[in-house]
Amino acid sequence: MLMSKRPNNAYKKTQVEAQAAASTSIELIRMLHVKLSEEIDKISFHIERKNIELKATAAQKSMDILIALDSSLDLSSGNELINNLHRIYEYSIRQIYEASKNNDVAEINKLKPILQDIKEGWEGLSA
Repeated sequence: MLMSKRPNNAYKKTQVEAQAAASTSIELIRMLHVKLSEEIDKISFHIERKNIELKATAAQKSMDILIALDSSLDLSSGNELINNLHRIYEYSIRQIYEASKNNDVAEINKLKPILQDIKEGWEGLSA
C-alpha cells in the first residue's frame, strides 16, 4: 500500500512545483495562504481525533509556510503593513507551536479568522 502512494505523492509535488514556477509573486503568496488554511484545518481535525503524528505534521507544515511568507517580507522598507504582517506571522507561529504542544483546538480556532482575513486580502490582489 505504501508503494502505491509514492507515485501519487511525486505527481502532487511535481504539480505544485509546476504551478509555483508559472506563478507570479502574488499568485505564489496566495497559493501559500490557501495551503496554510488547509494545514490549519488539519491541525484542528487531528487534535480532535487524537491523531498526534498527523497533527504534528500539519503544525510543522503550517509553521514552515508562515516562515516562508515571513521571509518574503522586506522588513527594511519601514512599511507599516509589512511590519504588521511580520508580527502576525510571528504570532501565528508561536500560537501554532503552543496549540500543537498542548493539543488546544481553541487556540488554533482563534488564528483562523486572522489568517483568513490576510488570505482574502491576497486573493483580492490576484483577482
